[in-house]
Order: sequence, then structure tokens, then C-alpha cells
Amino acid sequence: MYIVIHFSYAATTFHNFYSAPLVMSTSLISKSNLNPTYVAAISVVLASGMIYRYTWPKKKSQLADLPTPPNPHWFWGHLPKVIDTTNNQRIAEEWAETYGDNIAVDGLIFTQKKLWTLDPKTIGYVLSKASLYPKPEDSIIALEQITGNGLLVVEGDAHKRQRKVLNPAFSPARIREFVPIFFEKSKLMVTRWTEIISENGGQESTVDVLNWMGRATLDVIGEAGFGYHFNALVDESNELAAAIAEMFRSLTSFTIFGILQRFFPIMRNFPTRRNRSIKLNRDIIHRIGNDLVSEKKEEILKSSEGTKDDLVRDMLSMLVKSNIASHDLSQEEVLAQITTFVLAGHETTSTALTGFLHAMSTHPEIQSKLRQEVLAVSTTTPSIEELNSLPYLDKVLRETLRLHSPATITNRVATQEDVLPVSEPFIDKNGQKCHEIRVQEGDVIFIPILSLNASPKLWGPDAKDFKPERWDAPPGAISAIPSVYSNMITFLSGPRACIGWRMAILEMKVFMFTMIRNFEFKIDPALQIRKKTVIVSRPYVVGQEEKRNQLPLIISRYQSGDE
Repeated sequence: MYIVIHFSYAATTFHNFYSAPLVMSTSLISKSNLNPTYVAAISVVLASGMIYRYTWPKKKSQLADLPTPPNPHWFWGHLPKVIDTTNNQRIAEEWAETYGDNIAVDGLIFTQKKLWTLDPKTIGYVLSKASLYPKPEDSIIALEQITGNGLLVVEGDAHKRQRKVLNPAFSPARIREFVPIFFEKSKLMVTRWTEIISENGGQESTVDVLNWMGRATLDVIGEAGFGYHFNALVDESNELAAAIAEMFRSLTSFTIFGILQRFFPIMRNFPTRRNRSIKLNRDIIHRIGNDLVSEKKEEILKSSEGTKDDLVRDMLSMLVKSNIASHDLSQEEVLAQITTFVLAGHETTSTALTGFLHAMSTHPEIQSKLRQEVLAVSTTTPSIEELNSLPYLDKVLRETLRLHSPATITNRVATQEDVLPVSEPFIDKNGQKCHEIRVQEGDVIFIPILSLNASPKLWGPDAKDFKPERWDAPPGAISAIPSVYSNMITFLSGPRACIGWRMAILEMKVFMFTMIRNFEFKIDPALQIRKKTVIVSRPYVVGQEEKRNQLPLIISRYQSGDE
């Protein structure tokens, strides 16, 4: 239904200012088949937010005195620039050169200024104080709708408790047991790609590697995560896989209504087509997940009171076994880890591997050099030690994770007044020299992951270039970056650093080894590839937006390859 509301051109500026949300909500949100009642409710919420912003007395934050780029939009503020993955690095670099590493940016019109920081010392402090700087509630809405109260979402004591229970599942010893799964799925993908090439007369073929990476890593996390066979590399009709994919599509579709739901919880209950789809697929996930948890629990209890290790190979079995003894997690929390495993161990790894293949297709000399190294290995199934002894593979992996981080930005919110340290003094808008940044309760801090990973100030003038050789003598400045891996912030740091980073690195090495050993990758030079970030950063082809996210590459069998 379309609703049109007219305003007189003779209205006063004040009237236009406060009625603007009503115009916007009716012109944009009504196109989502909302009835007039919902549109009116949205308009009231927006207008109330604006009135609150400009009339309600609030304690002034020092962020208002920080250097600030010109506000590009009266309503959206700097938000479009913050989430603009294509130009994010360039924008961050321009801001840093003009205004410094610690600046203030404008959010939506009814919100206060936020801190945008490329200062490693400031970032390290914030990430190390997880209890003082949790994720803002509005930032985890999409994740919560997918995972429930899983490890990615919960904060405080709940996060500590869940992480304590999950830590054993991600120990180096346990991850080693998943290596055969990594090789099995990578080789199955080789088989499937070879079949596609054969069907094309043995000639090179074009495949959407983003789709295939997603299917392969879904199979991996299904078996390693909870002993479930998606068989996505063979058949995409699996009910659970379809429900997860559809929910992810619903939550990653960029709409005005979706953005507003983050800030106004009441709107999440509106019976829109998007919300109905989310509920339907979440119910499917919960039904199958409950069955999986019940089966694991029954198997463990039947096997000599859960003492047999051969029944606890996957992460969910380990979690259920541990919980039988300790009762640390509720049934809902155990169930939430299934979708958490899928999102954290599937979407992120598949996106990073897609970035690797894109880099190889645009840097044939690097691709050739890497292939020479992996072909020198005498086996198609090397041990972990053999994989880790391949220096160029390791450098290409590091460069991939540096420039193709699945998460491009994160944020935190101050829960109390605090003082943030800075690497070097700066001058605020009032001409005052500042040696620290004072924040108030509610102040939001943006941490641009991708921009920090490609900061010329830290990485040198060639920071944006894909250059594995930089790891032969990495710049000393990067030692200041808070990190759990190789002085990059891809996996964050502190108490909320990625729990599965070791597993991701090993899984990526196996897939990189197998793919580059068997195939050559090229890209059509006429294609323009950009990225869009909603939860994770994924590529799309300019001019083919209707096909959503994709990365079509031209693949051919390498003549000396093997399966």
C-alpha cells in the first residue's frame, strides 16, 4: 500500500524540521506494505527521537569538542560513510590526515556524536575493558535474531560463563581433530568444480566462488560444530541450511525499516514480511537444533554416563557433555550456540576465503608463486606441521586476513564515565591540547577494523596493496595494534577476541592449499567488484546488484594438480 501525505510549502522551518520524519517514513517505509497505523507509529517514534535529541537536557560529552568532519546529511549524519565498505578505507585515511586518529562523527539525527578512533592505544584499552565497553544493544539486534543468546551476543557474566564452557572445544588439541574434515570437504569441492569443468567440455568455467565457499564451510562447521551433515556441496535443499540462509538474507537486506528496528525495539514486533520470514526460519532452526541437542545428550548419557570420548568429537557434543556435569548453561543457551557456530564459523571463513580467491585472480604472479610452493609438498593431505612450514602460504594467509577481514567495523559503548588513553596528544576544536579523551555513559566508540588493518601510518604507504612479502620484515609500528594474531585486528583482542581464530586459520590454510594446488583462477577484467557490509563484508558485481552477493571467477584445472 502506498500512502501519500502532503505538507504545505508555506509551512515554517520549524514545522518542516519536526515533520520531516513523517514525510520520510511515509515515502520510504510505506513501500514495505505497512498499513497506516504502522506508518503513523514509525513517524511518532522518529519525531519523538528528534524532539528528545534537541530538547532533553543531557550531560555534555567531550566528544562534542573533538575534531569533526562536516556533517554530510541532516538525518543520517556520517552513518553512510561509516558503513560504506567500498570507500571506507579512503574515507578513514582522509579523516585521519585531516582531523587525526581520534575524531567525532555524527550518527542519526536523534543520537549524540560518536568516537571514531584509529588510535591503537585507545582501541586496545577499550577492547581490554569488555565489562566497561560492551557492544551497544542496537548493534547486536541482527545477531540476536539469528543466534539468540549465544556467545556473540551476550555480555558480562553470561559471556564469561559461556566462554568458559566453550573454550575446551577450541583448544589446539581439539582443533587438530577437525583437520580431516577440512581436507575431506576441500577435496569434495575440487571434485565438484572438476565436474563443472568436465560438463563444459573440459574448458575453463565460471563459478560463483562466494556461493561455493559458503557451501563448503557450511559442511565443515556442520560436522565439526555439531555432527550434522548439511551436504551443501552436493545438495542445497537441506531444510536447516535453507532456513539459516534465508534468515541471513532477511537480516542482511539493507532497508530503512531494518535500520530503524535497531534503534526502536517496538518495531521488531511489527508483522512485516521480513519479520515473519525471520520468525518462520528461526522456528525451523530451533526445532532441528532442539532435536540435535536432545540426541547428543541421550547418546552421551547412554555411553557409560558420558565417559566415552568417541561420542564427543564435535563441538556441540563437547558442550553438552560439559553441561551435563556442570549445568552452567540453560537449554536455550546451548541451542543458541548452534547458530553461533554457523555464523561465526561459516559466514566469516567463507568470506575470507572468497577474498583470498579474489586476490589470487587479480595477482597471477602471487598465485603462481604460491602454487609452486604447495606443489612441492609430496602429499595432498599434509600434516599441520607441514602446512605451517610453508612460509609463502602463511604470508598469503596473513595478507588475506589483513585486507579481507570479514568484519570491517565494530563498536562499543561506555557504561560509565571514563578516561581513554591516546598514543599522542591532539588539539581539539577549541584549540586545547588533549592528552586523553573523557567519555560519558552512553558514548559510542567506532573501531574501523579494515581501516586499521590498512592504515598507511602503521603499515606504510603501500598499506592497501596485497603484498605477502611485507611479512618478511613487517613495520615496527604495527606492534602497537591490539591483536591475538599477527598484529592485525581482524580477530579483535581482549576478553571478546574471536574464540575460534585458531580453527579459522587452520581451515583456511587447508582450503587454500587444496584449491591453489588444483586450479587456476582468473577474473573477467570487465567486472567491477565491490563489497557491501551487513554483519560481514561480501562482494557483489556492479551492475548486477539484482543477483545479490557473488564473486564469479573463471576456473580451470591446473594440469599438474591432483585431487
